Amino acid sequence: MVSCGGDVNNDGDVSDVQTEEDTNTGIDAVTSATKFVCTVCNYVYDPAVGDPAQGVPPGTSFYDLPETWTCPDCGAAQSLFEVQH
Repeated sequence: MVSCGGDVNNDGDVSDVQTEEDTNTGIDAVTSATKFVCTVCNYVYDPAVGDPAQGVPPGTSFYDLPETWTCPDCGAAQSLFEVQH
């Protein structure tokens, strides 16, 4: 089943087409509100809180953190964080 979430443009192409397979994968989508956990010390980065001590305001997505941001508890790199389940 194909559902159209967009409009047909002048070329007859449909934008924003989603297939049932895309929407029924059983995998939770990562959003700007998704929390990430440090795999070294279990610190949880919560975008709703941010990290004011390192100058990261509330509402900052994990993906929008400065490249220099590290875990405030153990200093681990962002690459050592995983989506919290």
